[in-house]
Amino acid sequence: SWGTLGGSTLDIAYINGDTNGQIASGSVANYYVGVTVPTGIEKLSAGLAWDVREDSGGKGRSDSAVGLYFQYNVSDQTTLNIRGERVNDGPSRNLGTDSWDLTTTLDYKLWNGVKSRLEYRLTVLDDNTQAPVQTSGAAAQENSHGVTANLIYEF
Repeated sequence: SWGTLGGSTLDIAYINGDTNGQIASGSVANYYVGVTVPTGIEKLSAGLAWDVREDSGGKGRSDSAVGLYFQYNVSDQTTLNIRGERVNDGPSRNLGTDSWDLTTTLDYKLWNGVKSRLEYRLTVLDDNTQAPVQTSGAAAQENSHGVTANLIYEF
């Protein structure tokens, strides 16, 4: 038994591919490390994730995100998730879109293999003066809000 770490998970992933046919051509490498641990509070777990994308394998041409998340099992059918992330678009993109994200998700299991999801996301840009220009000609908003509803079939 792992004692207090019983029920923990560690996920490691690496994906390498080619972006031919995309806006920028070349190889892309993706790295992911995630760990989830019980908190000692019944029905509550916490996790940490690190995700990096490197364009053309070159140093300094990468994006990254670090996230901290919590999952609370309200009932057998309902789960509440809260995730905070720090996103760094990397110096090569020079988009000024480094950001902080906060996402809250409510999952409800309708029946076996089908769940509904309601999600709210807040994104706060560090510096919107360098952000991509929208069609109206104005700089992108410093804060953005999004609400998403899904029906998900898992197979």
